[in-house]
Amino acid sequence: MTADAEVGEGEQYDPREPVGLLLRDVRSQPNGLSEREAQRRLVVHGPNVLSRRGRRRVWWDLLGQLTHPLALLLWLAAALSVVAGSTPWAWRSWW
Repeated sequence: MTADAEVGEGEQYDPREPVGLLLRDVRSQPNGLSEREAQRRLVVHGPNVLSRRGRRRVWWDLLGQLTHPLALLLWLAAALSVVAGSTPWAWRSWW
């Protein structure tokens, strides 16, 4: 594995791998990157910052939560409970 290699979906790492091999794979040292390597990675990969995804839409998120397949299954179970006349169970399901 090289420092520029991307992690594949099926690729797994051994947590017992010696630290020395891991540092070699990412081209680092125990005391960090050299100034030259840090500058090279900054040019190649860009700055290490998180990008904003935009404004959150609370109502859209709530709608997504209420229409999730498992939530819909619970809504259906509660509605069937009301139809069957078992309202105490239905109220427990809704709240």
